[in-house]
Parts: sequence; C-alpha cells; structure tokens
Amino acid sequence: MEVNIVCHFSKVLSKENGEMSLSALGGHVSELNTKQKKYLKKIGFNKFLMDHPNNFILFDDTVILLPAENSPQETKPSPHTLSLPSPIAISNIIKDIQTSNCCTVCLESMEIFAFGPCFHPVCYSCSTKLRVLCDEKLCHICRSHLPEIVFTKQLVPMGELNLTNCIKEQKYGIYFENTETRNKHRKLLEHLCPRCTKKFGDFDDLQNHLKLKHGEYFCSICVQQCK
Repeated sequence: MEVNIVCHFSKVLSKENGEMSLSALGGHVSELNTKQKKYLKKIGFNKFLMDHPNNFILFDDTVILLPAENSPQETKPSPHTLSLPSPIAISNIIKDIQTSNCCTVCLESMEIFAFGPCFHPVCYSCSTKLRVLCDEKLCHICRSHLPEIVFTKQLVPMGELNLTNCIKEQKYGIYFENTETRNKHRKLLEHLCPRCTKKFGDFDDLQNHLKLKHGEYFCSICVQQCK
C-alpha cells in the first residue's frame, strides 16, 4: 500500500516540476482510495513523507521530489537541528493555511494552532496526543526538537507572541494563549463515559464503568492505537 501512495504523490509532484507546498500536496490526499486515506490518516501525512526520505524532502513548508533511484522504503527519521523559518517561508505557511486550514497530521480543520519556533502548525488535538500521550517532542514536519510550543488561535510565529501573558504547563512545555485554550486541551485528556458523560480518574475506571453499567466495551485494537 505504501508503494502505491508514494507513487501517487510522486506523480503529483512530477506534474509540478517536482516541488509543491506541503498544504497543496495534502490537497491531493482526496484522490486516494478509502483504504489508502484511512492508512494515511492513521500515521499522519507529514510523517508518511518523512518516513520516505529516498523519495521526498521537506524543506520549510515545501515538499521536493527526489529522483527515483531506489524503491520506497521506511526508515526512522532522526531529530534535526532547529532552524527558524525565513520570512518567505512564514508568508507561504500563513497563505497555505488561510487557503486550506488543514492539519498535516490528521488532515482535519484547525481550530487552535500548535507550533514551536520552527512555525509548522498542526491542530492542538494532534499536538496533545503526540506530546502528552506519546511523549513525542519532535516537529512532525522538520523533525526539530521542540522543548516548548504554544497553543494559540493567532497564526503568527512563536517569536512574535508575548509568551509572558500565556499560561504555561511546565510538565509538557506548552504555552496556552488563554484559559479557554488550556481548558480545551485538558478536555481532550478527560476520561468521560460516552453514554452518560460521567467523569473518571483514569481509563481503567472508565472501562470498568462502561462494562458494568452499560454492558459495552472499548475495542482493544482502537485502545492500543490511541497512541
């Protein structure tokens, strides 16, 4: 399946002289079949590209197609040195998001942006999942290590935000623009019963409640794949 997806994006890039913005290429995900789209959504669009360094290069917000010398293969990308985006890259990122507003991880619309100094926004939901549940502090586009990020509705580089007015969660290195943003983040981590909305302290208690009170179960495969 991966080979077919790589071939699809390679053909798209070839028609554009081997270079496109990340958001523009992401718009061609809709051309994949249902099974391929589900697979890509599960692992993340930008991660898929990063996992195929023999085929694609991500530079700022641009995807570059490499000559097809080797067959597609999956490798584990390593962290890169953090570099600040150029003014042109910032302008292109803002323009692309204003046009498509698509998270490059889940491909859903972004309500709250999450990004670090490299200014590669993803949605706050994906960032929470990756940073809190998976302990993943690498940018999923440029692979820079991000000790600190910000959750905000403002589409401006982190260096232009007044972080002293933000609320910081030290444990995860997250700056929240305001209380509303922090509460939305915390809401994602709550253990709420999907039937009666009762809140529980941990997932095991929630799972036992769902079984005993409602006679239902969480899919074990889905639970394992939550991370």
